[in-house]
Amino acid sequence: MVPFEKNFYIPHKNVEGMKKKAVDKFRVEKEISIVKGDKIPNPITSFEEANIPDYLMRSIKLQEYKEPSPIQSQGWPIALSGHDLVRPILITVLVLF
Repeated sequence: MVPFEKNFYIPHKNVEGMKKKAVDKFRVEKEISIVKGDKIPNPITSFEEANIPDYLMRSIKLQEYKEPSPIQSQGWPIALSGHDLVRPILITVLVLF
């Protein structure tokens, strides 16, 4: 069986060229926390940087959205790059009798 790579993300030139200081500042301003991981893609700061199809951009403009939400800004590049956006965690429930 041929392995399937889940990387569909093509970063916009503005996103690729963001300096670490600008990325860090954006994440602080938008309250985006990266708990762990490596090779985390830079966030998008506008819908134009998302490289989404024209029909979706038209819909976004019709709805008058100005900019991506923080979860969209960082989540879309992470998810489309094939990384886990939310990792499963073990939840322990303490039952008191």
